[in-house]
Amino acid sequence: MSATPNRLALISTRVTEEQSYLEQRSALAYDYVRWFERQGWMVIPVPTSTGAVGPYLDLAGVGLVVLTGGNNVDPALYGGPGRVSQVYPERDRVEYGLIEGALERGIPVWGVCRGLHTINVFFGGSLTQRIEGHVAQDHELVSDHELLGGATCNSFHDQAVRGEDLAPDLRAFAHSPDGLIEALYHPTEPVAAVQWHPERQERAYDSRLLATFLDGRLQT
Repeated sequence: MSATPNRLALISTRVTEEQSYLEQRSALAYDYVRWFERQGWMVIPVPTSTGAVGPYLDLAGVGLVVLTGGNNVDPALYGGPGRVSQVYPERDRVEYGLIEGALERGIPVWGVCRGLHTINVFFGGSLTQRIEGHVAQDHELVSDHELLGGATCNSFHDQAVRGEDLAPDLRAFAHSPDGLIEALYHPTEPVAAVQWHPERQERAYDSRLLATFLDGRLQT
């Protein structure tokens, strides 16, 4: 599917570290690029090291911001206990900037896995630091949404959002059988997220769910 006007998707990148010498890198898995291109989007990665996200958001044709998975959200942002590995404050800074800038410009924001965590913390929620049984596992989705009821999804995370962690302004619309929030949205802003990885599975509901969100029908 070819990209059309206003079909540029800004996609955040994860931090990886070269082990043989000291160097941090911004990385984007091929699967994200391929999946969003199949949805008709041209992908523009946003480096974690950038000093300003505004110029990216102001590119002509930007119609979507995607917050990707990988790494962990800094517990300091929500008063979480203890220390967590794979924390990079510069990534939190860039993704917060993308959310803030997108809201100012009316650009939809879509979160994937860690992206759901970032969105929840941005709006005043918290995270459960460690859960079991959600790495490289498929499970059923518990949801009243017509696209998700009875569906299954993949799972690749050890941090999570439980009901008590959910930001006051957000609404959950899918859960795992053990009660973790699997999908959420903002009722008045163009913001939504899923805990699973659409780009790692071939399931028709993912494309339809994203389209529903972008048409403004997810919040109704």
